[in-house]
Amino acid sequence: MRLFKSILVGIDPTLQRTDPNEPSATTREAVQWGIDLARKNRARIVFFSAVNTGDDVLWPLEEDDRSRVRRSAHEAADARLQKLVAQAQQEGIVTERKVVEGEAWLKLIQESRLEHHDLVIVGAQEAPEASRLHRFMFGSTAGQLIHSCPCPVLVSKPQETQAPSRSINVLVAADLGPNTVDLLKSGQDLAAQLSGRLHVLHVVQHHLEDVCRIGLPDAVQEEYRRKVRVKASEHLQSQLAEAGLDTGTEIHVADGLELPDVMIERFIREHSIDVVVVGSSGRHGIWVGHTAERLLPELPCSVLVIKPANFVSPQDL
Repeated sequence: MRLFKSILVGIDPTLQRTDPNEPSATTREAVQWGIDLARKNRARIVFFSAVNTGDDVLWPLEEDDRSRVRRSAHEAADARLQKLVAQAQQEGIVTERKVVEGEAWLKLIQESRLEHHDLVIVGAQEAPEASRLHRFMFGSTAGQLIHSCPCPVLVSKPQETQAPSRSINVLVAADLGPNTVDLLKSGQDLAAQLSGRLHVLHVVQHHLEDVCRIGLPDAVQEEYRRKVRVKASEHLQSQLAEAGLDTGTEIHVADGLELPDVMIERFIREHSIDVVVVGSSGRHGIWVGHTAERLLPELPCSVLVIKPANFVSPQDL
């Protein structure tokens, strides 16, 4: 099954190591995801860089110097993309490159629409000096794409540790919403393509405890939790059956004794998850609202965001 036919890989021209000709770990991970998925789907790749050298950035320079800076920046970005094109073509993949002027996230969205790409891949930026809370930043480009890009977005991140021989672990974080079945199907297809193992996790939330439980006997509270767990498990089983998941899928239902984002992050670390599949919660906006906003900067793995059929980009509003 072909999940993707045309893949747009955004390359940040400002990310490089001490050697300007050596791509950063972030770039290498995004490129590898693009090549692997293109090879398995017989898809084409477009490596894409947006260089922001407009007058609002270069206004203090004289016109001749602005032109020189623009030309140099575009040539340097194009030279890096040429190397990535050659790398992908060695794998037998139909590959193109494009360098444009402007804000990266906006140009990526425009390009995805213009060329009908069905997947956009970008690398997550790391902040080596950041605190634990912000040590892994998705950055403005990835964040804007997650919220506004009309097609699926894969935000890749190099794994902290990974044994070369182990299989890929894919996690679907299921919130039991109306798009969960589509997420389950996408997760299953992705795991099959990667010859990996699929996990499904639902964190049961006991909303009574969010409101008020003062004065309720312990037995009443426990019965409430039991009923919520049973209903959630039945709902999840119904969605699993509708998605047609095979028997090899590992199903996990956890009591929400802590915030869902905390429990999901812990699960990802304990099970060495490589990519988590999440979805948008409605016409626009990202998966389960504030939970995702807190969780995404902390994730130690890549993230594939699937948009619902009725998704409307804020750029269209």
